[in-house]
Amino acid sequence: MASDAKLRAEGGGGVAMRVSFDYLRGRAARNLVMMLLAIFVVSRGAAVEPIDVDGAGWWRDRTLQRSLAALLPSEEIEYYDANAVEDAAFFVISTLVEDGYLRPVVAAEIRRSDGSEHRHEFDHELTNLLSRPLRVARLRLVVDRGVRYRFGALTIEGMPIEWTDRDASDLMVPRAGIMERKIGAVYSPSAVRQGLGRVEYALRRRGHAEARARVTREHFDHVSGAVELAIDVVPGERWSLGEIEFDAPLAGGIESPAWHDIEGQLWTDGIEQDVAERIRRAGYRAGYPDIRINLERKFAELSATSGSRVVNLVAQVVEGPAVTLGSVEYAGAEYMHQRVLDRRVRLKANTPLNPIEVENARRRLERLRAFSRVRVDYDPVDGTPRSPVFEFQRRPPWESSLLLGYGSFEAVRAGFQVRGNNVLGRAHDLRLEAIGSVKSLSGELVYSVPDVFGELIDGNVRLFGLDRDEFTFQRQEYGGALALSRRNLPWVKSEGSVSYTYEELLNRESILGTQNFDLEQATAASITLGLSRDERDNPLLPRDGYRWYAQAELAAAPWGSEVDFQRFEAGVSWHLPLTDDSWIHMGISHGTVLTLGEPNDLDLPVNKRFFPGGENSLRGFQANEAVPRDANGQPVGAKSFTLLNLEIEQALSSRVSAVLFFDALGMTAQISALPALEGFYSLGLGVRYQTIIGPVRLEYGHNLNPRSGDPDGTLHFSLGYPF
Repeated sequence: MASDAKLRAEGGGGVAMRVSFDYLRGRAARNLVMMLLAIFVVSRGAAVEPIDVDGAGWWRDRTLQRSLAALLPSEEIEYYDANAVEDAAFFVISTLVEDGYLRPVVAAEIRRSDGSEHRHEFDHELTNLLSRPLRVARLRLVVDRGVRYRFGALTIEGMPIEWTDRDASDLMVPRAGIMERKIGAVYSPSAVRQGLGRVEYALRRRGHAEARARVTREHFDHVSGAVELAIDVVPGERWSLGEIEFDAPLAGGIESPAWHDIEGQLWTDGIEQDVAERIRRAGYRAGYPDIRINLERKFAELSATSGSRVVNLVAQVVEGPAVTLGSVEYAGAEYMHQRVLDRRVRLKANTPLNPIEVENARRRLERLRAFSRVRVDYDPVDGTPRSPVFEFQRRPPWESSLLLGYGSFEAVRAGFQVRGNNVLGRAHDLRLEAIGSVKSLSGELVYSVPDVFGELIDGNVRLFGLDRDEFTFQRQEYGGALALSRRNLPWVKSEGSVSYTYEELLNRESILGTQNFDLEQATAASITLGLSRDERDNPLLPRDGYRWYAQAELAAAPWGSEVDFQRFEAGVSWHLPLTDDSWIHMGISHGTVLTLGEPNDLDLPVNKRFFPGGENSLRGFQANEAVPRDANGQPVGAKSFTLLNLEIEQALSSRVSAVLFFDALGMTAQISALPALEGFYSLGLGVRYQTIIGPVRLEYGHNLNPRSGDPDGTLHFSLGYPF
């Protein structure tokens, strides 16, 4: 940091700062200013007007104003002094510098407490300070951002031979979109630091443990805003892990970990932590919770096979005393049956104290909805035996919330949810939910019992009802279900469930081509088997990862059903980043419903057919409109469908993105027609605004091959990710 500070005392006390351009380059500078601004708060006298900011752009003006208002609450301040004005200007300038505007000018339009007015300009280095003393009743900061600087030509020297210039350039300035454009990325001091960090990190992951990167030349074109950079990289020798030894025999009971899977690997930043953690866990299992490990590097010869410098590790282990487990204690859980807690803790007194087992017990307790947080301490904190003390932060026994959503078909959806978090003092969960919209009314009551059979199996009883105005009929369903679910099924590493459902299925006011022989009312009893796995990075806004599910619903007379059908559904979705701010999303889903032994479909309720279309399906249609038709042109529910959704998403800002999508649907009303499917295709564009509850979506899907009577396209406005 360049040292160019000028301190000037003021009658009322305080410090005025003159800071060079280099100092403005860090976020630490803005954090410091935020702290200094808070110091200048004066909580006496009449209120002063909030600071106004103009010229930084509509959105940035308001964010700067909110930040300054939080730091200098106008209702608590009698006046702004010179220090506060200068630091407010400094905060605005440093924020603009991080946005790429390296040479902004901020004009302070000042109305003094005596009514006189004054205008003072601050350049990007704050070389021109205010006269003192000063009392400001109103402050307006007018911003001239100047040119926005962008990365120009990059010259990178010193990268290992296996790295191309493009590899290194992509690390310094990540590609900004689907089209690989490097010139045009916004330049800022923090962007340079982050780029250098990415270069060093990438090299260290490939064994260059001492890699360093630095800027050797910067050339600023103050007219165009282009910044040319010369980067010098010193990768250093490549390291690999050799042997791991102990400087002394381990204490009795501690088994030496196996190293065969990491010895000989290229050195990475986390390899020493991995070695230390394996030794620590071995000590924990033997009852040494205070074990300490220090690793010493010993450099050996250059490896003839990998060409890397071999680094051996010598582990110096201080085991500490062997500790046994005392009795388990609970603090703050008087409202809970102790047997419920003991079932999840499963720690035995007078056995070796293993902190990992204690932490696993804490996590099992924290999964219960009765608690918002669970902590664990030891009594005493040293010595032996030690008793784990679990401290509980209780969740409110009853919670209620309002529900609100929007979809193109149902329009506004609103409802409420009431939840009991510790029913009967046994951590049981009771949830009552009711939702209504222009098209539907639904309700659900679910009683859940966690860990009903062991740690991983939960159970629930569900009562439900639905009355919904579909595109082709009035759907009515009500009934109950009993379900068991298990986390982490070992053979497929997924969540599995099995449920029994007994329900009444009704359809009214049908305009379907099958209405003459469709059952208007049927009692269905079914067993449903399900599997699912979700490896997405964020279920509300996925950017990477995948999700899959499969479900089979079997209705038959032996378990109380009036109808026999077999309904199967499966789907998978992938999400993959193309660049730092563009992604590709793909989803494939399939469904088939059969009536084995009943070829005329008399045993198939309309409610169990498939009715694709809508904002989460084929987006050229409204919900349930994309269905097969009979010879008379009447809509008919599908017995089989396959749906493909393909999207390319490009970020426009931190919260707004544009989407190009293609949807393809194949379906048939008769299983006998398979494998031939009637196909529909939609191509469209959309804009999404990211919120904490998912994206708000405005999308238009154009039908590429509409039938007579089908819409040319459909505009959707909805909330939530489509697949």
